[in-house]
Amino acid sequence: MDVFPTKDSLTVTESFEFIIPFAYYDTNECLEEEHRGKLSRYIIHSVLGKNHERKLNKDDFKHLSSILVELFPTEVESTYFVPSTRGCVPTGKLYSSYLNLRNSLVKVGLIGREARRVGHVLEQNDSSMDIFGPTIDTDAMEIIEGNDFNDKNAIESAWKRTYDIREEILKTEICTIDYVNKYPYLRTPAGYELFLIDAYERAPEIRELNLHYSISKICSKIIRKAKQIRNEATASDILKQYENGLFISDMYAAQMKNIA
Repeated sequence: MDVFPTKDSLTVTESFEFIIPFAYYDTNECLEEEHRGKLSRYIIHSVLGKNHERKLNKDDFKHLSSILVELFPTEVESTYFVPSTRGCVPTGKLYSSYLNLRNSLVKVGLIGREARRVGHVLEQNDSSMDIFGPTIDTDAMEIIEGNDFNDKNAIESAWKRTYDIREEILKTEICTIDYVNKYPYLRTPAGYELFLIDAYERAPEIRELNLHYSISKICSKIIRKAKQIRNEATASDILKQYENGLFISDMYAAQMKNIA
């Protein structure tokens, strides 16, 4: 691992891709997503810059992740690398940066592309693996893992193109908060729209769901229940609001507040 950066060498580097995150951490004791991306790109570029044909294995990524955690103690290694498990592809910032750089090298002919399907793992020994998956849309992954929210259409397009790889990630033991933190747009007010995209992909039939019609089919049951809880006037008011076309969730919330 002599070609790898060390903790000491990183602290004296003159690259702004490292200096800026380090200075931010020194003040705030935490990193932002953009800093994690800069650090990962810098480290991968420094390693492959010495030998652009080198393939990194599981131990390499674990080693690099551990260095980052040593330098930034509030970080966790799984942010930068999670090994392949149960047929799922590896994930993490270092992994994504590695794929992006290799794809760039392939495009200009500096290295050859190995046609392996997503998730294929070739065990060379107990700790080594070939994790280069050329069918992964790394450009799309970069978009959904980034903090640039200016182009909503690009984000939604990238989200659709990464559905399969994200489904593989969900099969791992990743928790909900880590998944949401992995894709910053999910934390914005419009983030729910990405969840809708996945919902439509999993169950296309819900696109045809007519909520108003569905509620109307059980309207009589709603009224009967309302009568039991309060009185006929309240039940009639519920029906009038429904017939007047008020948004069902607003109507329901208001009535529940009155009943409470």
